[in-house]
This record gives sequence, C-alpha cells and structure tokens, in this order.
Amino acid sequence: MNITAILPWKVKCANVYLTTVLSLIQDKMFFILVYLKTNPLQELHAIQFEMTQPQANRWIHLLSEILRRTLKTLDELPDRNSKRLMHILQGCEEVLLDGTERPIQRPLDEDWQSACYSGKKNS
Repeated sequence: MNITAILPWKVKCANVYLTTVLSLIQDKMFFILVYLKTNPLQELHAIQFEMTQPQANRWIHLLSEILRRTLKTLDELPDRNSKRLMHILQGCEEVLLDGTERPIQRPLDEDWQSACYSGKKNS
C-alpha cells in the first residue's frame, strides 16, 4: 500500500518511513495496536520497537490516522453515541467489552469530586 496515496499531505515524511524497523504492514499494525492498547510513554514504546522517541511519535501519528480512516471506510469506527450503541446492542444476548482503566486527575472542587467519585474502588 502506498502511504502517499492515502495521506498526500504526508509526502515529505513518508520517505523517512521506507527504511525503518517497521518494514512490513504487519509490523506497522502491531506497533499501533500495541500503542493504543497499552498507552505507554512514547519513549518506552520506541525502545520496545528499537527506534527513537521522535520516530515513534511520527509513526504513532501517521498510523493512527491511517487506522482511523480505514475503520471509517469500513464503517467499523468505534461509536461514541450511547443511543446508537443501545440500539445496536438490543439484538445481542451477550456483549464482551474490552477496555483499559486509565488514571485521570481528580477535580479540585469538592462538590464535583463527590458527584463523580464514591471514594471506593470497585474490583
């Protein structure tokens, strides 16, 4: 697949990617899926794939956009609309959700904290 055909505004940086560790399409897919699933620091992700952090950053931005456009073309982009999701799930007997818990900063306002957090962690 020609990267410049998919993302013409990335023509200048596309040549940089031709001689890297991620030479196969399977490697590129694995790189971006691992990044999205584990959400590591870019420095750690770069070390895991034997590249520098700036290279990892460029790959993450390029491959994220390609993956998003591909999923949109296939009509498989994750839906964030809860009403549509409820409509889709009505016909399903069993639903398996795959998610990653990510830390967020607690609000400083006490009223907002009590509205958002029970103070207990559910396991």
